[in-house]
Amino acid sequence: MFPMYVVSLAVFMQMTKVRAHQLLLDEGKLVTFVRSMGRAIFVSHQWVGSTSPDPDFSQLQVLQEALRNVMSGKVFISDNLISKSRGESTTLAAADFTAEPLFIWYDYFSCPQTLEGSDGELMKYDLSRAIESIPGYVEMCDHFVILAPTLKHVDQGSMMSFRSWNKRGWCRAERTARLLSTVSTSMIVIESPTRLEVSVPLETLWCPVGLGDFTVNADKKKVGHLMKLLLANKLQAILATGKFHDYRISLNLQSNLLKNLPIPPVADTLPSLQKDNNNNNNNSNNNNDNNNANNNSDLVPREDEQSATVQQFLHQNGFTSIHERDEGG
Repeated sequence: MFPMYVVSLAVFMQMTKVRAHQLLLDEGKLVTFVRSMGRAIFVSHQWVGSTSPDPDFSQLQVLQEALRNVMSGKVFISDNLISKSRGESTTLAAADFTAEPLFIWYDYFSCPQTLEGSDGELMKYDLSRAIESIPGYVEMCDHFVILAPTLKHVDQGSMMSFRSWNKRGWCRAERTARLLSTVSTSMIVIESPTRLEVSVPLETLWCPVGLGDFTVNADKKKVGHLMKLLLANKLQAILATGKFHDYRISLNLQSNLLKNLPIPPVADTLPSLQKDNNNNNNNSNNNNDNNNANNNSDLVPREDEQSATVQQFLHQNGFTSIHERDEGG
């Protein structure tokens, strides 16, 4: 994993222009984040310029003002309408951002950038490592911020907002990484210094990564590999808790999460079916024939009696019988 470089809140709040990773590193303004240092914010955003993420510092200024408002208690981060309608409350207040030292992860600060005079090959290698480490960075952050104020792209002249952010493939990938986090899945959308809202997790499912816009189409394969690893880790983490209902939901959502990505789905999360069948056959030698006969109607039919595909589906979903129901029905 490439080091998780961040800037402290104090350093960030003093900024008036965006500066690249290498420059901040040379100036000693970047630190390598570990959890014992405090809390970190992962900032997901759309670039405002073609060669600079924020040429006029207009986007990051919104983040600065929003953080000031939240930490002073002037603004609360409210629930989205869907959560409110369900009676759920995830409102965030000043204490969530002031209880511990705060640090900012922002791609242009935290990942190596192409600069004149830099070692191109080394930069590309380090940048590749940093990109592959993004899911790990997301996992390390207490807060995930979608910074999407309404601005005009300085080169293209097009309007940018949460809607345009939501179309970007890499932005969708970052959000999906948060959804698949084994630590925290909360997300905050910042559209202005006073408009901050907890994101709707279901938006991730409505907008699959593979259907997002990628400037480099080959990135889909790279992203697909990352998404598959994240999903596999999430499934294993859920299994470790024994929450089979949550496991089954996540397992069967992968057709949506991995939609249009050139990557096969996660398979064989549970021990292989062939191994289980062999174990069952060995164990059956020690069982009474009458018991086998009595239970025969409830067991998954053998491969020669029913489609292997159906049998594998039941197995991977943790069922041993077509008549089984879990606690969710």
